[in-house]
Amino acid sequence: MRNLVIMPAMAQNQSRFNLGEYAEEAAIIQDEPTVQSSVNFLEANTDAITMDELTNKCVVPTWANQELTIAHQDFISCVHDAACSFYAGERV
Repeated sequence: MRNLVIMPAMAQNQSRFNLGEYAEEAAIIQDEPTVQSSVNFLEANTDAITMDELTNKCVVPTWANQELTIAHQDFISCVHDAACSFYAGERV
């Protein structure tokens, strides 16, 4: 069984634990601010659209054999309903 030893920061205690050769001062690492591009990945080639426009003006995607997939508006509504149910009492 191994024991966890937390070494104090004071130098005189380093010799008592015989860890002086392995101990070193902590380095402070500061993150440099990142520069974001003006175009986000998901917004690069998209346009805003309302749910009514999505329902009335857009085509439901199909597979190669013309079998319908779930419509975008149905997927969005289903996920919204699930989020409202999961976060009951919160504003979604």
